[in-house]
Amino acid sequence: MHAIIGATGHVGSAVLSNLLQADQDVLAITHSEHKKPGLEQTGAKVAVINVKEPNLLAKNLSGADTVFVLMPPGDVSKDSVKEELESVKSLIESLSMAKPKRVVVESTQGAQKGEMIGDLGVLYELEEGVRKLNLPTSVTRAGFYMSNWDVQLENAKQGKILSLFPEDFKMPMVAPQDLGRFNASQLQNKNIKAFEIIDFSGPRLYSARDVANAFSTALKRSVDVEVVPQDKWEESFKSLGFSEISAKSYSRMSKIAFDQSYENQGRPMKGETTLEDYVLNLVKGS
Repeated sequence: MHAIIGATGHVGSAVLSNLLQADQDVLAITHSEHKKPGLEQTGAKVAVINVKEPNLLAKNLSGADTVFVLMPPGDVSKDSVKEELESVKSLIESLSMAKPKRVVVESTQGAQKGEMIGDLGVLYELEEGVRKLNLPTSVTRAGFYMSNWDVQLENAKQGKILSLFPEDFKMPMVAPQDLGRFNASQLQNKNIKAFEIIDFSGPRLYSARDVANAFSTALKRSVDVEVVPQDKWEESFKSLGFSEISAKSYSRMSKIAFDQSYENQGRPMKGETTLEDYVLNLVKGS
């Protein structure tokens, strides 16, 4: 059986769907009681667990051969990094007790040691914690999720999208459905014997201008890019409900991404879904 921690997000739900399509037994783990009925309708077994309860989580994981780990996000209105690091500690403890045959971890490109750098630092700690367990592990360091642009759909309908980065700044972006297919295949990959990192991107690099053009084509109207100046990043995050400490952390993370002050260290892989197709399907679905 495969256990999925974080089965209801864009990537986790895609992993779940691909495993079920392959007639695999799946345990979907969620922290939300109200999401349980929908998950049960997929045919998966479901457990409602707070990942910060390591003993209970380990008890449920003990029957699984493989575990997919997707970090639950912290509350950005509080100290999100502190919350996420508490979850990391519990996840590592749970895996240590359960001792699955394989672990697949969803991480991010640019993961690195450091404080107050958002997911980059948190996911690095998760990677290193799993590495020390000496379990066969595959880490998928993903590019920027194309689904992060979903919230810009209504803005695009009004003729503009917002971007922290210059409109022509290109970066790796990847579709969640591609990550779902790949991570599901890794869970079933019995050739994983040690610890490996895969840098997973889309077919090519994309910019905010590319995103605007994709929206423009899909919506059949002109869409511009409004760039948030770097000295306004923290203020912008705060306007979205971030606490001061979370806004600072996410701003520092964004600066690392903009400076591209990291090197990809894993085996490169590319998904097939283009940004244009992703946005077109997003618009059709709305």
